[in-house]
Amino acid sequence: MAKKTPTDKTPVDSPLGENTVLHLTIETTDHQKAYSAALQKIATHVKHPGFRQGKTPLKIAEETVGREEVVKEALQSLLPTRYTKLIEESKITPIVEPSYQIKTSPADAAWEIEIITAVTPEVILGDYQKLIKEGAIEGKKEMTGETEHEHGEDHEKQHLMGVIFRKLIASHGPKIPPRLLEDQVQREFSRLLSNLKQHRLELNDYLKASGKTIEQLEEEYTANTLAGLQLEFLFNAIALDQKIEDEDPVKVRQKTVDRILELSK
Repeated sequence: MAKKTPTDKTPVDSPLGENTVLHLTIETTDHQKAYSAALQKIATHVKHPGFRQGKTPLKIAEETVGREEVVKEALQSLLPTRYTKLIEESKITPIVEPSYQIKTSPADAAWEIEIITAVTPEVILGDYQKLIKEGAIEGKKEMTGETEHEHGEDHEKQHLMGVIFRKLIASHGPKIPPRLLEDQVQREFSRLLSNLKQHRLELNDYLKASGKTIEQLEEEYTANTLAGLQLEFLFNAIALDQKIEDEDPVKVRQKTVDRILELSK
């Protein structure tokens, strides 16, 4: 059974929404078989004094790595098919890879697992066309005194879209599931680390050059990713409402931007 759960102590006006939580019970006979197989697999990699690698007795291997690690390994084989069945039964469409929490994992009774995922958040557009026009008026006022010759037509469009987007997000920004935000921030960090590696740089080098702490960088990535997700879902909702279609998502996005600019006039 699926249920949505808000993040602990999330303020009512927070841009964060709810995760979708699924509860899974794994029967004793099933997890015991998986646990045994996982322990045998782990034992082949355990090094212990007095035994060659791969020859460590299972009991000693279990004591060496700890039961919790064996349980986690067992779940690697137990979760995939059960998760697929669970989301089918719950009639949900997850948009992110799940994480899980082990609630109970006794040796001689059923295991209880909590699976955390996320579904597409609801977007209530309301009178978004009115907001688009208001945003355009505000944007033009901010640019009073500037000429197209100074910055160019593209600059004016970018400025107007920026004001319109901020207004739409402030009024109709969807509540983003924390699990989705967490996943996307991790992906952005992975891209950063990959780029740094390509340039033979360490994260500490990047932090020093940018004058930021790791906490500030995480806050920046989280804020930017959150705004990006809200904007993405808003774009999709507006495109759907305006009946904008194309097999190429990039073209859909551009057509949506063009339509928003048309509606702003």
